[in-house]
Amino acid sequence: MLSDGTPYDQTPIESSAFDPKNPSLIPAPTGIEIDVDVAVPMRDGTALIADVFRPRAEGRYPTVLVRTPYDKRLAPASLTNYGFDVLAAARAGYVVVIQDVRGTFASEGRLQHFHDERRDGAASIAWVASQSWSNGSIGMAGASYLGATQLLAALAAPPALKAIAPTITGCDPYGWLYQGGAFQLAFALSWAVGMANADLTRRERRGDNTTDDRAILEELSRDLRGTAERLPLAEIPRRTTALNNYGDWLQHPDCDGFWRAAAAPGDYASIDVPALHVAGWYDIFLKGSLKNYTDMRDGRKDGRPRHQQRLIIAPWTHYQPSDVVGDLWLGTAAGPGGIDLTGEHLAFFDTFLKANEPPDESVPVRLFVMGKNRWREEDGWPPARAVPTRLYLRAEGGLRREAPSDEAFDEFVYDPNDPVPTIGGNTLSLSSFFAGPRDRRPLRRRRDVLCYTTEVLAHDLEVTGPIRARLHVSTSALDTDFTVTLVDVHPDGRAFGIADGIVRLRYREGFETQRLAEPGRIYEIDVDLVATSNVFLASHRISIEVSSSNFPRFDRNPNNGGVISEATAHDLIPAKQRIYHTAEHASHVVVPVIAR
Repeated sequence: MLSDGTPYDQTPIESSAFDPKNPSLIPAPTGIEIDVDVAVPMRDGTALIADVFRPRAEGRYPTVLVRTPYDKRLAPASLTNYGFDVLAAARAGYVVVIQDVRGTFASEGRLQHFHDERRDGAASIAWVASQSWSNGSIGMAGASYLGATQLLAALAAPPALKAIAPTITGCDPYGWLYQGGAFQLAFALSWAVGMANADLTRRERRGDNTTDDRAILEELSRDLRGTAERLPLAEIPRRTTALNNYGDWLQHPDCDGFWRAAAAPGDYASIDVPALHVAGWYDIFLKGSLKNYTDMRDGRKDGRPRHQQRLIIAPWTHYQPSDVVGDLWLGTAAGPGGIDLTGEHLAFFDTFLKANEPPDESVPVRLFVMGKNRWREEDGWPPARAVPTRLYLRAEGGLRREAPSDEAFDEFVYDPNDPVPTIGGNTLSLSSFFAGPRDRRPLRRRRDVLCYTTEVLAHDLEVTGPIRARLHVSTSALDTDFTVTLVDVHPDGRAFGIADGIVRLRYREGFETQRLAEPGRIYEIDVDLVATSNVFLASHRISIEVSSSNFPRFDRNPNNGGVISEATAHDLIPAKQRIYHTAEHASHVVVPVIAR
């Protein structure tokens, strides 16, 4: 719906004749002009190339800028999947500019992920505002890395930027590649290889000799899961300059100056521009999307609450909206027909790019409640009415609200030669496994996975909000990982992951500095499981899994205390892990319970 309540135009497109010399993949629909391969000059003289979709009628229009590393020609189709229909926007009176970011596809320069997006974004916004078809009021849209380009451009505070719509995107660049101090191996490797293959194609079109690099990348791409298992991890980018970015990520496991050069954690709190944030409960960037919303809402410099922030949390993974997520059907409301994301985008941009009156400041959060499988509005995020409730890990696999007194610790051996395999969760990429709620019974039978489970629930229990675990642990190693997963156990025994997290022990005091462990010493650690909204139905059970690996979603910790990306097979050392549940060391998980 548009801001006046009318539906956006969905009339079938009548295309003009397609010109085969026109490199755009989208024919010009009736009433819309497409200017293809328009050069946008950056301050250093580099030309970034864009396609411009604009209403055919003369005039000055508000503009939505999209900046992508994935080929501007393909962007109209992919943008529609994530709720921004380019043609519908042009019909609704917007110019849409889709630009290849530096060093990708038609644009000049070299891509260094994140590092040029602030200044290039600001320069592109200034260029758009100066065009004859622009009224000087600019918004931005797009998902994933296209969301990062919005946030980084907004950090430059360009005066013409009036609104952004970052969808399923991370927060600071470090948070894109690392979680709890562990490297997001599956995502990082597949993303880096995919981008490198695209760049080789670009270089080949301009006549460069890429034979050696192409052979290496094809070898790596044939079996990405097998590639992820190779050690040391740092050896792969040393084989080809096409993976320089991947090598940089591995060389900076700390949140150091390399990452802060693009954006430091917390920087987005200084952004003072209206934003429509769209997140997914099973998206790899859920934590970042929620942090972007709360940071920008609460502000930093002036402490003034900002009411122009809007948040939608859907039940989806990083891929396109669907009513089937993982192994579960979440009802028709979960599908693309359950929420009109294009209408939401256009209504949002109408408010901040077209309207002359100040917007309504009482904008609720819209979220999808799994289990009941329905949409609901909340006054804010996290929901103020949620009650933080402790569930204690108890002896013999119990999970109870009552704290323990004196109970023996639980123990398992984590062997990095045989890591716990990834099954579902908030992951992305590698064709050998899939994101979302997947049946975890094969994992729960492993000796290196501890399971703590409640009795059968007599009534429905809703958990909506942030989730964290506080574990009291010890290890025989100098460094190791601990993982925690919240699980919904169905009456038939199927067990589906709801939320999960990881902590690399050397980063227990922060991600800027590494502190190795003292073997045998008991440490209190916090594991961030991020958030969810799920009703554990009557006759179900709540379970917590504790282990030390989730591979290849995260790189495996060799336990030797050395540089993880340089570890070889000879460096992999089994570690004896202990989880404590006594009065003094009461391991527990905190879940936000919504009263019935």
